[in-house]
Amino acid sequence: MSVYRTKATPFYVYDFWLNGRRFYGSTGCSNERDAKAVEKRKRDEARAELSAPPPAAGMTLDEACERYWVEVGQHHARPDQTEWSLAYLIEHLGKDTLLSAISGGKIAEIVAKRRGEFVINRAAETVSKHQRRRRPRKEPKRVSPSTVNRSVTEPLRKLLTRAREVWGDKTIQPIPWRTLMLKEPQERIRSASDEEEARLFAALNPRYHDIVFVTLRLGLRLAEVVGLEWAAIDWSSRSITITGKGDKTATIPMPVDVRDRLQRMRLQRGAITERVFCWRPEPTKAVPEPAWRPMTTSGVDTAYGRAQVKAGLTSLRFHDLRHTAATRLVKKTGNLKMAQVLLRHEDITTTVRYAHVLHDDLRDALDAMATSSPVESPVGVMRETPVIDGKAKRAK
Repeated sequence: MSVYRTKATPFYVYDFWLNGRRFYGSTGCSNERDAKAVEKRKRDEARAELSAPPPAAGMTLDEACERYWVEVGQHHARPDQTEWSLAYLIEHLGKDTLLSAISGGKIAEIVAKRRGEFVINRAAETVSKHQRRRRPRKEPKRVSPSTVNRSVTEPLRKLLTRAREVWGDKTIQPIPWRTLMLKEPQERIRSASDEEEARLFAALNPRYHDIVFVTLRLGLRLAEVVGLEWAAIDWSSRSITITGKGDKTATIPMPVDVRDRLQRMRLQRGAITERVFCWRPEPTKAVPEPAWRPMTTSGVDTAYGRAQVKAGLTSLRFHDLRHTAATRLVKKTGNLKMAQVLLRHEDITTTVRYAHVLHDDLRDALDAMATSSPVESPVGVMRETPVIDGKAKRAK
């Protein structure tokens, strides 16, 4: 009998076995017919429970990276970098590793491994053997803490956070991310001189002259200038709408020389494309008029890196063109607020880093004050004190 009543309780209890498991409990009913109905329901629930598949062990890293790429990664401003980071994580953590098995210790190991690697200069690899012989051999440089954070720790943090909060994987371990992030040095401010700019343009493929010129004038980031569209340009008000970090939009003024260059580009192209900066392959017999193709961040970055090496400006990154625009604006106007608007900094304390360029002007101004000031010493002009017989005698 699977339904019966004991002296300990006035209610019937159910008691039955299925697949070697015992199911037992109170029906909460004092009537046998009602108790049997409860027992039947409990049997159906037990069969459903036993027939259900076992709970999944969790998502593997390979599955998570593929899903993250489809949902988020391919839409990043630099999808090539995201793709590289995901491939690096799979290679060094293992594609079959469960997300639930990724602990702070494992992350610390992969961070240490990445930190011990050396920088690969792709642009230098394109230099001819003859040019390499003429240049002094440099010691290999290790990957910087900021590169480790951007290429490994930060992508993994975003992946695990999305898996837990969006995909509902509650098996992920708590990770001390603040401890695992490496301390980064304060960003340097490096700007190009007029002579360095001339050398850069002389070494740069003419295809990229326009995009570098606009970057130098407007202080745009690489992804911002590459993704610039014609629809973002307001010719009547001479302004450009920029989509920057965090998909934040801002409108900046367009100077006359930038406007003239962009208009010339449209006239020379003869066809309106969605993107501003495009390139066209050389015509061939099979394709006499090839279509325009939008430039990519990786393509511009590679071309710029090659020009760097050729011009001997290996310390001048593409992002330093943004610093150059801000530095020149501050030198010309002495107004940090204008530089803040141009660079779209939310807090002016970020822009204060460019105040160092005013030091030369301040020193020159102080020197000018020192040479032109008619003010003399408050004690008067000291008269020469004669010396008689080795003893000083006060002049009357």
